[in-house]
Amino acid sequence: MPSLSLQCPQCQASVTVDESAAGTRVKCPHCAKAFLAPGLSATVADDADDWLSLDSDPIPVKPAEKKVAPAKINLEDDLPALAVPNPRVSPNTNPKSPTNPKSPTNPKSPGNSKSPTNSAPPVSTEEEALLAEFSSDLDEFTTQSESVPKPNANQSPTQTPSAKPVSIPDFDDLQLEAPAPAPAKAESLELANEYRLKCKVCGSLIYVKATQAGKTVKCPDCYSPLKVPPPPKIKKKQTFDLETVETFRFGPSPTQERKPDPFKKSAEQLLEEAARTDEVVKPLNDDAPNVTEWLKSIFGIFLDIGVVAHWIILSVFASIPTVIAIQFAESRIVYGGLIVAGFFLAAIVVSCGFAILQSVANGEERVSDWPIFDFFAWMESLFVAFSAFGFAAVPVWFLGQLLVGNSLVVIALTMLSLYIMFPFVLLSMLDINSPFVPFSAEVARSVTKNHESWGGLYFTAGFLFFGLFMFYAMTTTMTPIVTAVLCLFATIGGAFLYFGMIGRLAYAIGQEIPDPRTESKKTQQPPSSSDPA
Repeated sequence: MPSLSLQCPQCQASVTVDESAAGTRVKCPHCAKAFLAPGLSATVADDADDWLSLDSDPIPVKPAEKKVAPAKINLEDDLPALAVPNPRVSPNTNPKSPTNPKSPTNPKSPGNSKSPTNSAPPVSTEEEALLAEFSSDLDEFTTQSESVPKPNANQSPTQTPSAKPVSIPDFDDLQLEAPAPAPAKAESLELANEYRLKCKVCGSLIYVKATQAGKTVKCPDCYSPLKVPPPPKIKKKQTFDLETVETFRFGPSPTQERKPDPFKKSAEQLLEEAARTDEVVKPLNDDAPNVTEWLKSIFGIFLDIGVVAHWIILSVFASIPTVIAIQFAESRIVYGGLIVAGFFLAAIVVSCGFAILQSVANGEERVSDWPIFDFFAWMESLFVAFSAFGFAAVPVWFLGQLLVGNSLVVIALTMLSLYIMFPFVLLSMLDINSPFVPFSAEVARSVTKNHESWGGLYFTAGFLFFGLFMFYAMTTTMTPIVTAVLCLFATIGGAFLYFGMIGRLAYAIGQEIPDPRTESKKTQQPPSSSDPA
């Protein structure tokens, strides 16, 4: 069986199919895609894809109608007989009736004809059809061009309308006027010189020229033949003649005047704003430290007159027994009294430091509650402070004694551990509200979340301790009494500053430090009868 060699439009591979598969969809063995094989199907007579046949089949020709040769008509004899009465006009009022009433009704009779011959030639069926068509056209022409005369009332029904002979019009007058020629178009249609086609097999776009209209081209992808259609018309853009365009004049608005819009600025305001000199605003640099604000945050507690008063009073009361002890240093009684006085002084100073810490942590500008005359508050604050001191310093000191022995290295490591761990342990105890729990998860999370606040605490505390050390070193050159008094003032003031720094750290990490005295009172107070069980 003969075969066809095709090219797959998808993968461009060569495919061999049978000739009987022409005009049907075949499957490519390489890419498994179906495509239409060019050609005519042998089974389908009127296939939708028979456009591929192009000019292979002859175009069916419509059978030509037989032209009937018009019969020769003698205008002098037969034209009146052709004027058949219009069926829309009654026979009594027909102006086309013969003038001689005695003449026979048959116009084709030998006696009525004025032709030289006595008898007319026989008329065939085709000639009769042509004469009938001509007579119908003549009736339509006469009805449109001539008015039908009204019958005379005095005339008898049997009397003819007119006894005068009928004038036979010329044949040229009977012809209809030729239709007026169509006005020529003002502008000729513009056709595209180049346009594109779409392949019906593979869908590729092909660009052709107007000179190729009616010709057959091949698709560059699937090599299917395509017939180029006529070029399309170019759409012209609409143009306007500005001279003939109607103009409009703007008049005043008939609407009432609106109230001035408060958000709409007038031209004067805009000009005034433009004339102003722009103030140069320096960008805020958060990275640059503000020394004034830093010093104010450290020494801001001394802006409270209560803190200054307690600092001076406690320093004076501590200096008096110290001076007495220096004067009578050899007496053991004075030495024992100095130890007891130092214990109570430490309790009062630590208690006042806790009051400052609580006020700063809660964002208060002034210390409202001073535990001066509350002995149990002194002992409670002192116990919490000693507990934090023990958890921060004792383990390191004990390990140093076991590993190194009694040396300055152990003392240095103990002071370093106290410097690092004391704020963390103290805030954890105040957060848990227990002096026996040195760790709090909330405080531990704040080390990573608020590392800048923790760094600020250690930075300022380092400056504070270094300043105290240098102050102690300078006072060694003075007399013992002056040295003792100055050291007491500096130590109590440094303690107040250190507790204020811890309170500022607690405020930064969002820890509200509860008052130990109020918490202890709440735990000791029994629930009232109104409280639910």
